[in-house]
Amino acid sequence: MEEEVIEEKPKSNWSKKIKRFFLKLFLLILLALIGWVAFVCFYTYSEGWRSGTLTKFSRKGYVVKTWEGEIFQRGSEDGSLNVMNVKWLFSVEDKRKNVVETLNSYNGARFRIHYNERLNTFFWLGDTHYFVDSVVLVSDD
Repeated sequence: MEEEVIEEKPKSNWSKKIKRFFLKLFLLILLALIGWVAFVCFYTYSEGWRSGTLTKFSRKGYVVKTWEGEIFQRGSEDGSLNVMNVKWLFSVEDKRKNVVETLNSYNGARFRIHYNERLNTFFWLGDTHYFVDSVVLVSDD
């Protein structure tokens, strides 16, 4: 009696190819997402100095607390003696402890503030696009 040999057909590589395709697609999307988050968190669109009188500086937020402040900048209209104040809002990251301490100590004083503007931000970083990294107290001489 002869045994019947049943040959198994080799499994198609089709399912392996599909699995590899979706794995590569998932990794590509994950890499793009990580790149976007890094871009938003660290890319500086512009930087500069602003000066004015500190009118508000507080730690606020429901779940995530951030340092938020505002200064009034004095300005005048062209060809006029009218003086107008412009309110400028900014955020300070928690890691800038010396900036936070200085601003908390001298509310109502005049400051020269260096900031970095970001294109976008996340709620745990701050409410504004302007992030202060150093301050200089301006004396009223």
